Amino acid sequence: TMRGRNPAAECGLHPVNLLRCPTFLLFGAALNVFVSGTISFLPLPEEVLAAFENQYAALYGETPLWLEILSIAVITGITEELIFRGLVNSRLARALPARSVIFVSSVIFGLAHGVLVAVVYSALLGMVFCIMYEKFRSAIPSILTHVAFNATSYLLAAMDERWMLPVYLFSIAAVLFCAYRIF
Repeated sequence: TMRGRNPAAECGLHPVNLLRCPTFLLFGAALNVFVSGTISFLPLPEEVLAAFENQYAALYGETPLWLEILSIAVITGITEELIFRGLVNSRLARALPARSVIFVSSVIFGLAHGVLVAVVYSALLGMVFCIMYEKFRSAIPSILTHVAFNATSYLLAAMDERWMLPVYLFSIAAVLFCAYRIF
């Protein structure tokens, strides 16, 4: 029950240093490019890739782009982080040690994403988000990272194939730089 509790605190919305926010955003964007590029280079069976692409193709439709970005990138990123890092982590932390919380929460987060490829990479991303939550004692860093991750999908969808390899290589450097700065 939430009676008598601060909803913002229950969801992990504790303040963070604003100077770190650009790093969280860059980290999310670079993570998406890295994950997407890595998936495209893996020798996965066609049916696995087709199921993955079909799941996300349904997200892009007749809706105006700004509304898609708002709903899928911003609202979904915020909502998932408030639920999984804020509520799930705080509830699990009452019964489990920190490493178990990270593992269990990440697996649940991954399973919520449907098809096999998305389950695996979402679980791994969930671990990164959980570690960020533990480090900063706030869902704000993972919210910003998640929103930037989701929003970058729209940029990748519009990117010319010739730029994929250079952008992918840049993303590796950006992920390493941001991970160093964050962790």
